[in-house]
Amino acid sequence: MSFLDDKPDVHRDKIGHRVDPMLNTVHVDEKWFNHDKKTGWYYLLSGEDPPERHRHSARHIEKTMFWPRLLDQGIPVSFDTWDPHRKTNFDGKLGLWSFAEGHFPQRRSQYRPKGTILQRNIESVDTAVNPRKWPICHRGKIIYEQQDNASPHVLPDDEDVVREGQREGWDIRLIFQPSNSSDFNVLDLGYSAIQNLQYQTYVASTLEPIEVVQNLFRILDKVTLDNIFLTLQQVMVCVLACDGDNEYKLPHMGKAKQRRNGTLKQCVVCSSEVYASAFSKLSTEEGKRHITHEDCVAVEQQHKADEKLTVHGIKMYGVQEDRRQHENFEASSVKEILKAV
Repeated sequence: MSFLDDKPDVHRDKIGHRVDPMLNTVHVDEKWFNHDKKTGWYYLLSGEDPPERHRHSARHIEKTMFWPRLLDQGIPVSFDTWDPHRKTNFDGKLGLWSFAEGHFPQRRSQYRPKGTILQRNIESVDTAVNPRKWPICHRGKIIYEQQDNASPHVLPDDEDVVREGQREGWDIRLIFQPSNSSDFNVLDLGYSAIQNLQYQTYVASTLEPIEVVQNLFRILDKVTLDNIFLTLQQVMVCVLACDGDNEYKLPHMGKAKQRRNGTLKQCVVCSSEVYASAFSKLSTEEGKRHITHEDCVAVEQQHKADEKLTVHGIKMYGVQEDRRQHENFEASSVKEILKAV
C-alpha cells in the first residue's frame, strides 16, 4: 500500500492509483549461477561430433555466487536518469560482482603451467560501489537499497551500514523486501534472462563462467530491464488483489505492443476497486489504519464537547508496535491519543 499514490488518477478512461516506479530503490540479491546443467540438448550437423563434458559427478556441478545490483531507470529515459558528469544516460545497472578471488595452486598440472592464477569462491563486499556508479547530481537524495530477509544479512540500523551510507554527503539506506515473496525482487524476476543465456556457453573452470555471466550482464539491454520492473509493479497489484497472498497469475500486459505504439507507461495503475478492497482489509480485519496527509481524523469524547482532537499529517503503516496506537484512535480519551501519538 505504501507504494501506491493516495490520490486516484485517470488512466485510459479508468480511475486508479499509480504504483511508485521506485527510481531511488536499488535491488540487491545473491544469485547462484551453475556452471552447467544435468541434461543438455544439442542440434548437430551430419558428421559433427557432440561436445564433450568433463564433470566428476552429475550431482556435484560447481556453482559460483554473484552479487548483482539493479535500479529502475525509468520508461522512457527521463531527465532524472541523465548523468551530466558522464554525459550519458544511467542504465540502472550498478554492477555484478562474483564472490571469487585469484590464488596460486600448490602444484603444477598438465592442464596449466606453474604460476597460473586460478579462481576460487570467497566472501567479498564493496561498500563504496554505489557512490562510484550513481549519478553525482543525486547526492543528498534518499537512496534505498533493498535486500531479502536472509538471516546472515545485517539489519538496516547497523552502525557500520548507517555510517557508510552517509559518507561524503550521500544518504543510502538499507531496507528489507516483503517476506515470503521472492517476486518482490527484480533480480529473482530477471534471473532466468541471464541464466538461460549462460547455459549456451560451455565452461570448464571457475573463471570462465564469471567472464560469461559478467558479459551477459553487460549486454543486457534496457528493454529487458524495463520489462522486469514493470512486472514487479504488476506483482504488487496482484498481491493486493488476492488479499496479500502469493498465489496469483500475472496478466499479459502486452509490453512489446505498447512499446511499438508508444503507449507504454512508466507505472502500472492499480484499480480503485482493488485499492479500496485492500484498504478495507487493513482497516477492518487486521485493525490497522492507513492515514495520509490528506485525511483528517476527528475524535470526540461523547460527553465532553470541549475536548475535541483533530489529527493532521499522520502517515502510519501497520507494524506490531503501532497496533496500540490504532486502537487508541477509537478510544474516548483524548489524553490517551495524545500520549500514543
